[in-house]
Amino acid sequence: MSLLFILMAVCYGCKNEERPIVDPENPQNEYKVFTIKEGDHYSDNAGIAILNKDSLDFQVIFDSSAVYKNVIPENQHDINKLIGFSDCNTGHLENSIRIGWRFSDDSLRLFAFAHNDGKMIEKEISTVEIGRVVTGKIKVVNSEYYCTINNKSDSLPRFCTGTVNSRYMLYPYFGGDEAAPQKITIKLKYD
Repeated sequence: MSLLFILMAVCYGCKNEERPIVDPENPQNEYKVFTIKEGDHYSDNAGIAILNKDSLDFQVIFDSSAVYKNVIPENQHDINKLIGFSDCNTGHLENSIRIGWRFSDDSLRLFAFAHNDGKMIEKEISTVEIGRVVTGKIKVVNSEYYCTINNKSDSLPRFCTGTVNSRYMLYPYFGGDEAAPQKITIKLKYD
């Protein structure tokens, strides 16, 4: 048996979901596992971290737990949050940029999602496959946020202008209106 197969078997057999896992396509880098429990909005593993730069690169792997059905059908179009950061020296509900996600119309969809002077704006960027590594980037350039998913990019307007300011990281969150209808596990690495 190959060493890679043994490592994968050991990692997938682990009961501790907070343990970093190895990406079989890139075994030198580790992912952090974020779990949103059934009935919750917030994920575990989401401590407080300051971001002192204008961009955030990340990779994510969604598993089959990202396929869900909301109790109230119209909430299926609410956008869950994956990763991002606050902006403009304000709280994230005032100004922030994130990559959002939802499962709708039989597809896992990723969005650029911002709070811009307290107003929510979003644009769908791409659909992605369950179980595949998704590469992304969020970048602030003057009065725009640029969001890229697997080489597809789009932008959203930014309320403030200027260079790096006091920002904090934002981690996986389920909802809108409803909490997670089941346990959801997201594997994420970022720098």
